Amino acid sequence: MTIPRTKIGMPKACISCTRYEHLGYDKDEHCPFPKPFASSPQPTKTPYGLCGLHDAEVFATQLCSNYQPEPDAAPYTVENRPSPRIPIQQDLVT
Repeated sequence: MTIPRTKIGMPKACISCTRYEHLGYDKDEHCPFPKPFASSPQPTKTPYGLCGLHDAEVFATQLCSNYQPEPDAAPYTVENRPSPRIPIQQDLVT
């Protein structure tokens, strides 16, 4: 008997992308977490990591036109942040 895998609802953002590698938490004036959550040590800090495609640091809440979801993620649409951690040139043609 095979047990079916359940997908986990995740925002369609860097946090659930196959190219994202978590590095830590950093101060963020656009932190989307109004109060402490298990994933955020303080309400003004947002997870950040390294994007393997762009070779740049990104906030986990950033959106990207080259998004590739993790195999067990069921991505849902979210609004993009007002500004990225570091400006990245996106592909103009996909």
